[in-house]
Amino acid sequence: MINQNQKLDQIRGCLIGGAAGDALGSPVEFYYESQIFEKYGKPGIQNYELNPKHVAKITDDTQMTLFTAVGLLIDSHDAESIWHCYQDWYRTQTENYAENLLQYAKDLNIPELFSRRAPGYTCLSAIQNGLVSENDSKGCGGVMRIALSRSV
Repeated sequence: MINQNQKLDQIRGCLIGGAAGDALGSPVEFYYESQIFEKYGKPGIQNYELNPKHVAKITDDTQMTLFTAVGLLIDSHDAESIWHCYQDWYRTQTENYAENLLQYAKDLNIPELFSRRAPGYTCLSAIQNGLVSENDSKGCGGVMRIALSRSV
């Protein structure tokens, strides 16, 4: 039987591991294998590309994963909690940072998350149009967040 501390460790590990891998791979996300080898050599990308503040980029997938996590932690049995958190995520993509702007994912109301980082069109349009479950996406965004939902 898994105890509460082990469960929290799993959640933290999922979030940190996903964010770290996402940040490492983000500079080559849309590269062909040959382009990666041309730029980084035979081993491929080995180090983080840091911004001027020496911080790796928080990607759109990491942003969405964090908002998913908050929704699951609010109520893992109610998809509406995640839906409300996704509406807050949408605000980070379309509005400028302001204190108390987020209504549900209040712990994520931090300036660094208010940055549009090439989010998927399906996510943006579905939230904008109020579609909870309908889409025709061929993207992998949902698959990237499923590990988190399974650990909560």
